[in-house]
Amino acid sequence: MPIEFIPNQPFIWESPIGTQDCLNNDNRIGSQIVTQGDTICVQQKLLPCDETVNCEPTMSSGAGTSVIGAFTTSGKWTYLAGELTFSGSGTLGSATYTNGALLTGVVYRVEFEVWGISGDANISVSLGSDSATNITELGEYVYYMICDEPTAVLRFISAGGTVADTASIRNINLYNVTTCWIDQLNQDAPGSFISSWTYTLETDDFLTYANGKFCAKEGFTGDLINTNGYVTDGNYHSVEFTITGCTQGGVEVILGGVYLGTTEGNGTFTYYGTPTDTSGELRFRKVDDFDGCINSVNVNDYGIIDSGDLSGSDISMVVIDSTDTAISDKIAWTVYDDRVTWCFDVSTLEFGGNPVTLDCSEVYRLRIVSICGIESTAYASLTVFRYDTAWNCSKVVEAYADGYQLGFYFGATTAPVFRLIQRLRVLQFAPNYPSEGEEYLYSSGVWGRSFGQRGKVRTCHFDYVDEATHDTISAQMLCDVLLIDDVQFYAPTKEYKPEWEDNKYNLAQSRIDLVAVDEKYIFKRNC
Repeated sequence: MPIEFIPNQPFIWESPIGTQDCLNNDNRIGSQIVTQGDTICVQQKLLPCDETVNCEPTMSSGAGTSVIGAFTTSGKWTYLAGELTFSGSGTLGSATYTNGALLTGVVYRVEFEVWGISGDANISVSLGSDSATNITELGEYVYYMICDEPTAVLRFISAGGTVADTASIRNINLYNVTTCWIDQLNQDAPGSFISSWTYTLETDDFLTYANGKFCAKEGFTGDLINTNGYVTDGNYHSVEFTITGCTQGGVEVILGGVYLGTTEGNGTFTYYGTPTDTSGELRFRKVDDFDGCINSVNVNDYGIIDSGDLSGSDISMVVIDSTDTAISDKIAWTVYDDRVTWCFDVSTLEFGGNPVTLDCSEVYRLRIVSICGIESTAYASLTVFRYDTAWNCSKVVEAYADGYQLGFYFGATTAPVFRLIQRLRVLQFAPNYPSEGEEYLYSSGVWGRSFGQRGKVRTCHFDYVDEATHDTISAQMLCDVLLIDDVQFYAPTKEYKPEWEDNKYNLAQSRIDLVAVDEKYIFKRNC
């Protein structure tokens, strides 16, 4: 699958503003520094290899050809040259279309024009048990009906019964609206079924483009099924859809026999998972008397994503040296929705099952390989890292938030799956003492203080780093949890401004204000 690289982390694969050669004479490349026991964390966004692999994502087969044929008539109905006519004396009878096999559970579009009607005649049209009745006026009519009987027929009936009663119908069409979307139907009685969903078309340009939706019938069970919801079982998929008009309940999303999640309320939802059977089915199952509508369903295929089988997955990452040669085995990763995360201790790297010894004179990169079908693409990080047994004056700066924040998925702050973490040279940790209070000059000429508070803010000075590292530092300052060598700090919100030397260097120092969480403000108050 393709990769969307996420910026503002220690290791980047794309320059923030592209290639910028010869802006100055400074050719230095910023690098991450690591030592024994340090952790490197990388997160990227997965993109589908094959988008919209499900059949009829708009819930319509779109342009089609009317399948209507000749009608069989009884009573006072007649059929001639595509027109149905009823004259009311005698037995009422019906006009029935029986040619061709109608598909159970799918949606049909019934079109016709009533161009003549008189007396007490009123017309009903039915497809199985789905019907529209009491049509008594001239005009063009369109109905969407779900075939709920294996032997269902399209039938016109008139309720007129006198000589004066007549009805004339022309321009009759019957379209197969859905092929892949099937109403599972509700068993009303032994051998009797009723549709459990209704169908409407949000755009009425059916012959060129159609976007439909299914709405739940309250009180009726029965899944909404896409019989061709995915192609390849065992591949990682996402299911995206929209729910509207929901006031209660939700739907369970089931792909290839695997439960992906349950909706709540209205909105656009996306669920991820790997189907395990070969059915190809996507199911929406009502829960808690769901009463909403579903439309715009997309299923995307991300390929083989299996964190338990690093060799068989379509995504991988290794460490490479300056000659672009891999010096590590594939590194373990985790996946959550569309985010894949690598977090590893540099001292635990192995190659061929043997421990890796990093060379202090070498520079290393991270290489990600993504596979889409038969195509394989390798990406080497722009960021390099260097190893040493010790880095003087350096500290580990790490930060994380809760859930989706800053373009990343962090997990929970109590157990983060991803951290913005890097080792930086810290030149100074100078404290300042911001204070404020309320003071009075009494009539006696003596000063007094009724209230006072004092804090302790440390100005942290970072040594020269490049733009990408400054991007990461500024993102770390916005996180819920900020740790420097495992001591927790809070960074007051203010402008982060690296101290660039004009027209000279690609690297810059910076400073930030930090409040140690354990260094409490102190207060004084007179009653």
